[in-house]
Amino acid sequence: MITVSTWCGRAGVFNRQPSRRRGVSLPELLISIAIAACLLTAVASAFVASASAVESNDRYLRSAQSARVSMGVLIRDIRQSDACQVGTAAEQSQAKITADRLDVLTTDGKLIQYRYLAANRQLTMQIDGGDAYVLARNVEHARFVGELEGDASTGERRTTRVTVKLTITTEGQPLRLDASATPRRAMAL
Repeated sequence: MITVSTWCGRAGVFNRQPSRRRGVSLPELLISIAIAACLLTAVASAFVASASAVESNDRYLRSAQSARVSMGVLIRDIRQSDACQVGTAAEQSQAKITADRLDVLTTDGKLIQYRYLAANRQLTMQIDGGDAYVLARNVEHARFVGELEGDASTGERRTTRVTVKLTITTEGQPLRLDASATPRRAMAL
């Protein structure tokens, strides 16, 4: 029991009286703990939701950046190539070919093969038959469209334009990229 002492000056005697306020009662303590627990739960769930959103955005941005870099590499290689072939050799008699493969012959004689692997949802690149490198993951759709025509001077057919179409899907968000390029040997100057 808490008491309040007052000094009675004449006789030097303390007068002890019981205090009216004894502190926090048990129901008040339980209610304040319950309110604090609710607030902490709300803060924790907001933090978890925020962290999840940041992680989801990070995955999407990484996939988008990977797709953009892949597209940039593809278009650069097509533009700087001596020759390109979309599809297989048997398909080269058509005027327009749509396929999931592209072969690029560089100016220094290297063969770069780009393949879309639908089962793995990957776009890969292989140089001179070496190891295949994954350029992009989560590739929902990838197509190479080649336009061919006969060379007036030699009579042989060559690819005059390659269009690349990529669709990357991450976190349910599709990203579509399209670009076209002409191999430098096919350019009429």
